[in-house]
Amino acid sequence: MTPNAPHDPLDCPEGSDAGPRTRLAAAGLLDDAGRDRVAKFYGMIENIDTNVGRLLDRLESAGLAEDTLLIFTTDNGTATGAGVFNDFVRGAKGSVWRGGTRVPSLWRWPGTLPVGIDVPALVAHVDLLPTLCEIARAPIPAEVAVRLEGRSLVPLLLDARAPWPDRPLVTHLGRWERGKVAGAKWRHCRIREGRWSLVNVDNRADAWQLFDLLADPAERHDVAAAHGAIAKRLAAEYDRWWDSIQEDLVNEDLDGPAENPFKTAFEAQVGVGVTAAMVDVP
Repeated sequence: MTPNAPHDPLDCPEGSDAGPRTRLAAAGLLDDAGRDRVAKFYGMIENIDTNVGRLLDRLESAGLAEDTLLIFTTDNGTATGAGVFNDFVRGAKGSVWRGGTRVPSLWRWPGTLPVGIDVPALVAHVDLLPTLCEIARAPIPAEVAVRLEGRSLVPLLLDARAPWPDRPLVTHLGRWERGKVAGAKWRHCRIREGRWSLVNVDNRADAWQLFDLLADPAERHDVAAAHGAIAKRLAAEYDRWWDSIQEDLVNEDLDGPAENPFKTAFEAQVGVGVTAAMVDVP
């Protein structure tokens, strides 16, 4: 299930934004237009929360809860300029700082997974496929396995203290002028490994900043000068990653369809101009 909320256009069922609007006004935060926008943003979140609860209730009433693995996650951090809480971390959507790349990952499988466990290990979306394949007992063909970048999370899901060796994970903003990919090598990128986060937002080989996420989870204090060997090692690892992906980059000269096929299919299914307030599924 892939709901669009919370996202522009901001629209939520009547009343969902009342609580946030009242609290913002009482705190004297934002002007009327700003309060309206932020209240609707939180109203959309409340609506998602309500409907996830309905889904869980339905699984329970249908006797399917113990046969269903539910994973809740998102695509990125909150939007820049949204004026909403982002856990005090730096950056937002469209950036490689933690505020743009850290997302929730909540797993629920009654009778199989332990409850209330916080897994501190660094995991990523690339781990989903090998995890689900192991759970489903679906073998991964050898020619696919050699190209997988992720690991199965099953050991961590069963025991948060299970061994989980550090590994580098790279984030790159992934945008550049046509034909100028080489000029974007260091444009908004980061490489994480364990407690360390090496970030470059100035598109220069000598502009790396290093952060110790255990001591500084908000990424406010660059410690590259104090830990030069770590910064140098991670920068070299990033260089190896960049070289390894060149042949797999999307061909930017390929023509796309004149009309988005997913938009066409969506409008054919639910109609044009549908809003959250108009949809009521019993």
